[in-house]
Amino acid sequence: MQLMLFPRARKVVANNEKDFVRKMNKRAAELALTSTRFVNSHGLPNRRGVDTLGSAKDMVLLGERLFEYPVLMDIIKLPGATIREGKKKTVYRNTNTLMKSKNISGIDGLKTGYTRAAGFCITFIFQKDFFVDVMAM
Repeated sequence: MQLMLFPRARKVVANNEKDFVRKMNKRAAELALTSTRFVNSHGLPNRRGVDTLGSAKDMVLLGERLFEYPVLMDIIKLPGATIREGKKKTVYRNTNTLMKSKNISGIDGLKTGYTRAAGFCITFIFQKDFFVDVMAM
């Protein structure tokens, strides 16, 4: 399950990149993510310079759906993961620096990113006592 949150995850759910993107866009439409359009699995501009699009509102809606999957809620708290493919070992680190802050508690990671067009973006879950919210910037 951890593999799904890291690069190369598309190999698990699709035969190729094009099929994976088609499935992501279909699911985004089913979830009413009206401002979201995927052009690839990694979110960076494609070879033609076309960006994946997604609004903060859509990322919050997507993040809220994670509450339906307790195992995912546990995984997003991890600082990283090690994926082994045969003899090759790759270590992936969670890039959400808010999770590492000693001044802020209750932050769980969801998604970080950067493109020139969008700048720095982050979607995270904040939990404090009985308050839980998904936020995106």
